[in-house]
Amino acid sequence: MDTEVFKDEEFSKVYQEKMFPLSKKVTNLIIGFLEDKKGRPFDLAVDAGCGTGRSTRPLAEHFCKVIGIDISESQINEAKRFTPQENITYQVSPVEKMPLEDASVDLVNSNAAAHWFPIDQFIPEVTRVLKNRGCLALHCLYPKFTIQYKNCSGTLTNIFNEVRVDFV
Repeated sequence: MDTEVFKDEEFSKVYQEKMFPLSKKVTNLIIGFLEDKKGRPFDLAVDAGCGTGRSTRPLAEHFCKVIGIDISESQINEAKRFTPQENITYQVSPVEKMPLEDASVDLVNSNAAAHWFPIDQFIPEVTRVLKNRGCLALHCLYPKFTIQYKNCSGTLTNIFNEVRVDFV
């Protein structure tokens, strides 16, 4: 898929203004799962494919530090304009080459963006940066979603489909 449209400043402004916000239900579901799996405190969350930060900002109250990562400088610039939280930073970077240390992240989050990623490179990168008992949260609008990755496709898709949250 072509991601060039996200690099356009005018598109990024419209995206920030019109794109849906992250559902509080989804945020609570992710945080609840992470609490059960790992327990607090939560040090670092990464929002992969953060766009204009709409799914980054809700994480700030739950983590000491949140990093939004996106390949688009114009999306990151919009994110910075609308982010008052001091514990959030943004970086222009491909998600398959995150500028993070091994085993340093509690949560890798991606809202409506994973379909743009080279999954065969993204999943190993997530594995590299996640702490033991860390969590990968992929969420999207369409409830029928298939994750294709090596011989784990069925398992990953089943895990994804275990939880569905109504936005209404």
